Amino acid sequence: MAEEENTRRVQGKDLADMLNRTPGALSSAATNKYFCNDYPVFEWAEMHPAGNQVRHYNVPVRVLKERLPKEEWERFGIFE
Repeated sequence: MAEEENTRRVQGKDLADMLNRTPGALSSAATNKYFCNDYPVFEWAEMHPAGNQVRHYNVPVRVLKERLPKEEWERFGIFE
């Protein structure tokens, strides 16, 4: 069994900023199971139980490290 990847909860607006996309484009990609800026955001989306909107995204730490300057890591609980 593969080890589960370490993730952090990220709000849509923050993830959209990281990926240089609008929040609407990000939400649409997640809902329609599309990649957004080459990332599988639909796999990270935590959907509302009704299934009609994204609550937040469980983003892998490795992606946050790729997309954010080191000064912002602490904001997402990354202390490496």
